[in-house]
Amino acid sequence: MSAWSWYDNVPMSKVYNRLFISGYVQASHLGANNPMGITAVLNVSTDAAWERPTDYEEAPDVVYAHIPFEDGEEIPEAAFWACMKFLHDRYLHGDNVLIHCAAGISRSVTICTSFMHFAHIMQFADALEYIKTRRPVANPHIEILNSARKLLRVWPYDGSMD
Repeated sequence: MSAWSWYDNVPMSKVYNRLFISGYVQASHLGANNPMGITAVLNVSTDAAWERPTDYEEAPDVVYAHIPFEDGEEIPEAAFWACMKFLHDRYLHGDNVLIHCAAGISRSVTICTSFMHFAHIMQFADALEYIKTRRPVANPHIEILNSARKLLRVWPYDGSMD
């Protein structure tokens, strides 16, 4: 695993009812300590060392999905919709869902924002601002945000400018 970074100390954030965001480190400890009662985890990180590291202790009663995509690049369409499907299924099931990437700053924030829009919880821009109030380190890369907007057809990427 790579060296620890400042964001490894950022705690998990509850960003909405049953929706949580964190970085890899907090997610890796769920098997030993799960104070938020997380019952489903979506991992969108890509670092090969984090796919199944020896210190990533999966909790036995938690449903896991790993749908990786790169930070700073467009989200592949298949990965995006797989994330939406997993989150939709788990959220409807009543799970407390954790979305995490490496730092809990860009990819996980974008996917959570997208899901809140997709599930008609909030409009995309409102969801992003709402998440930022609950996770001050949230700072999604513009390429990731724009690709999510395009896939969701959210203005200004709703097709009206094409």
